[in-house]
Amino acid sequence: MIEVPFQLDELHGIERKAELVHVGLPFPIGKLNSTEDLYIKSLSAEVVIACEFQVTSRWEDQSIKWLVCHFCVDQEANTTQDLVLLQDSDYSNLVEMLLCERVDDVVCLKTSKVTLTCSENRSNKNAMIRINDYRCQLKLLNKSGEIAPLKIMRVTTENMAGQEIGKPSQYVQLVLDAEVEQPDKRANLCLSLKLQVHVGSSTITTKIKIHNPNGAEHAGGLWDLGDPGSIYFKALIFEFLDEPEKSNNRKLQVNQCEDEIDVDNQSLAIVQNSSGGECWDSVNHIDVNGDVTTSYKGYKVFDRDKNAEVQSGDRANPLVTSINKNSVVELKLEYFWQSFPSAISFTQDAIAIEIFPEDKLLYELQPGESKTHTIFIDVDGGSHRLFQKDHSLVPKIAREIYAVASVFPYFDDNHNDDEFDQLLSDSLNSENSFLLKREMIDEYGWRNFGDLYADHETQGYTGEGKFISHYNNQYDALYGMIRQWALKTDSRWLELIVPFVQHICDIDIYNTRYDRKEYAGGLFWHTDHYLKAYTCTHRTYSKFHVKDGQEVFGGGPCGEHCYTSGLKYYYFMTGDSDAKQAVETLNKWITGFYEGAGSLVERALQFKEIDLFHIRNLRGGRTLAYRYPLDRGVGNYILSFLDLYEITSDAKFLDQAERIIRNTVHYQDDLRLRELDDIEENWFFTIFFQAVIRYLEVVEKLEVARRDFQFIRKTLLHYATWILDHDSPYLTVPEKLEYPNHAWAVQDIRKAHILFAAYRFADGRNAEYLNKAQYFRDYVVDTLKNSDELKYTRTQCVLMQNHGCSAFFNVARPAKIHLQEQNDYPYREASLARIMLNFLGDIIKRLFRLSVKRELEWLSYRSSKFERFQGIE
Repeated sequence: MIEVPFQLDELHGIERKAELVHVGLPFPIGKLNSTEDLYIKSLSAEVVIACEFQVTSRWEDQSIKWLVCHFCVDQEANTTQDLVLLQDSDYSNLVEMLLCERVDDVVCLKTSKVTLTCSENRSNKNAMIRINDYRCQLKLLNKSGEIAPLKIMRVTTENMAGQEIGKPSQYVQLVLDAEVEQPDKRANLCLSLKLQVHVGSSTITTKIKIHNPNGAEHAGGLWDLGDPGSIYFKALIFEFLDEPEKSNNRKLQVNQCEDEIDVDNQSLAIVQNSSGGECWDSVNHIDVNGDVTTSYKGYKVFDRDKNAEVQSGDRANPLVTSINKNSVVELKLEYFWQSFPSAISFTQDAIAIEIFPEDKLLYELQPGESKTHTIFIDVDGGSHRLFQKDHSLVPKIAREIYAVASVFPYFDDNHNDDEFDQLLSDSLNSENSFLLKREMIDEYGWRNFGDLYADHETQGYTGEGKFISHYNNQYDALYGMIRQWALKTDSRWLELIVPFVQHICDIDIYNTRYDRKEYAGGLFWHTDHYLKAYTCTHRTYSKFHVKDGQEVFGGGPCGEHCYTSGLKYYYFMTGDSDAKQAVETLNKWITGFYEGAGSLVERALQFKEIDLFHIRNLRGGRTLAYRYPLDRGVGNYILSFLDLYEITSDAKFLDQAERIIRNTVHYQDDLRLRELDDIEENWFFTIFFQAVIRYLEVVEKLEVARRDFQFIRKTLLHYATWILDHDSPYLTVPEKLEYPNHAWAVQDIRKAHILFAAYRFADGRNAEYLNKAQYFRDYVVDTLKNSDELKYTRTQCVLMQNHGCSAFFNVARPAKIHLQEQNDYPYREASLARIMLNFLGDIIKRLFRLSVKRELEWLSYRSSKFERFQGIE
């Protein structure tokens, strides 16, 4: 019997009509095996609601772990609606299904309210789509201001998982992919339109993505604007073409609380030039020359023909209505002022949603950079229901449902850790909250909106002007936010989470395959420590970076900054396939980072950089010569495989996690050789073991024992015992630290986590582990509660990432340790013979797989001479 209650809160005084809602529900293992006979009932309205179900994760027995429900509801303003997911074999699903057809090269998608058609004819030079009686097209103006011809690559109809439709569905998207030729680049500029339709709604959600798939040259490891791989354009416009014979009447409503403007003048336009905030002209908005690109505060409504201003203000959130005798259509661009510049203009026969408005400046899309905008089109307009898109209904799921399903680590339905929770209050409830920090540096605009202000990098700053520094999801802030949302269901978390995910997918991830394996597809670091971003935007290293009078060396994406868990949970809770794809992209990249490209020349250079280092250490005594370093990057590598395992239920990803752990640590390691008390160099080992703990927790839920479980458990306890017997808070030895500040104090919570886990998985000294864990936890709380550094973004995010373990362990929870002895791995000390044999083995393997193309490609990304040899300019 399935019966899962949940609620929808209307918090903004807006009457909801056919609002599309996405709710992710978790289930314990073995509870739900199929979506057949499932339905949602509104207990408040006593009605059954049509719903499309999307399975986003399964348990190892193939029962459903996460299920996303996509449905439309009506709801009165300022009310709470009680709903329940039920399963009943007597339920007859007679709801309307979408009709998808393809006739020759024309793709058609139909509901009772919406008809979408699009041609896949590749001779077409524009992306023309018909919505009911209206035509829509996407126009890109190149850097010369000319309309760029689009090459249609494909048109498909897909479900929300991004798979082509194979069965009747209630929620479908029509996807059009196009390219704009770039003769001087490796790859063309990519454009994508996704038009999403649910049978219960008259609103079409149109997602428009522009992407530069080229790689950067990043000379010297620097990533400033102006890279040769950048693509420039003048404007990107979505045109909604009126039917000229139907005498359309158009209206513009600048904000919900304002009167409509009749658009009699065909040259009327509204342009949001800046955020309209106090810091609207922040140096956060600079171009390649370092010039601020915002020219006035807020928005203006003006007559373009007469160049006359009609109205102005700070922040516009406009809705456009087109009325003729047959229909009323409304259009709205999401995050109009937040993702400025934005514009809506009117001509005699079209309404133009100017995603990137035409201006005297060129837009620069950096290599591997994307931007996704969303336009809502309601074909049954007149009620202004699109304003409800600004503040969605808030789904509320009781925390005990998450706890019983056991889908979050250390998630207790009786959570009670008031002292630790109080440390996190600054995240939402003070003048230093994440939302208010946006205003401090004006973290708005199409490239910035969604990211967090890395204010901890300002510590000690005494210079003039705004200190601009970006966070780029350091320590998986996204996971921490989603966890807090699940615990508290405070809607402010959603205000942070939703744009943060899109920013990570579009801006922070280096979306290209045309660069070296250790960079392509990676997550860019936060802005370099204690430096301003300047013209590197969200890409860490700038040519303007100088520290202590010395130029700062550059670099690129690195495995030590790879975070996938937050993206995984966002996919589980919303069904957003972009988040799932981001997890896959990051795993592919970090695999390339640690395993390499398979090049013979690459392995020869690794001998010089790695193997010779171990050989030299052998001369001085003993060394540990593992394949992987004991650091946070390898911990992130393990977590990426564990996250993919949870998404796919494919055991091969557990195999990979085990292989990495075996090739990094052993329970017989001589820990003196690890030099764990060299804090600056080796403190990252705590993050590695947090990933090991996550592996143990995933595996202990399995009915079939894994062969490496006992080996990995004993290895965890070996290192935890060192912490128990030898470690102390970092700040008790300030002479070992370059910057002895409270950023070190918050990292001590990781030791508490390891010792709490050791308490669970140990077969001796359990009470000692628990006591020392509580000591570290209390130390962190006592140190930070009166610290000025508690307000900083990094401090808050580390606390969120490590939230829950101390409250969870207040209740005795013995681990399900598989008692039978399993396969073990002999401990092999490093020797010259073993290092050389491993090297020769790798060389032989690469010789058998030798590819001249691979060798030249590897070299081309490191040498302009080889790039020219391949014919690449």
